[in-house]
Amino acid sequence: RQITSLPSEDQEDVSRPGVVHLFINKPQNMDFGEADDSEPTQVITLGASDWNANGTANIPLRFVKFQKTNTLIVYVQQGDGEAEAVRIDRIKLIGEAGAKREMGSLQKAGDDD
Repeated sequence: RQITSLPSEDQEDVSRPGVVHLFINKPQNMDFGEADDSEPTQVITLGASDWNANGTANIPLRFVKFQKTNTLIVYVQQGDGEAEAVRIDRIKLIGEAGAKREMGSLQKAGDDD
């Protein structure tokens, strides 16, 4: 649920991800055309204010859509600038395999109640 991108200042032709499409449980890898033509499980739009000083953005996922995930395809549909290349240094996923949860006990990320 985190993505890190640290494009260096001397690489003007590299940008951070701007629009990311997530696809779950696809039976095979997708090419760019298939990814553009398919309905993603979730679309994430990242702006300059989403990135912290360490170059990391937290990505809030819709829990209901990711309950039965076996595979995940991450497609960077667009960078945040005009550069033709996008740099991703790390993607961090946090979750539990096979755990059943009671919907009544769920909280939004960041809720400490």
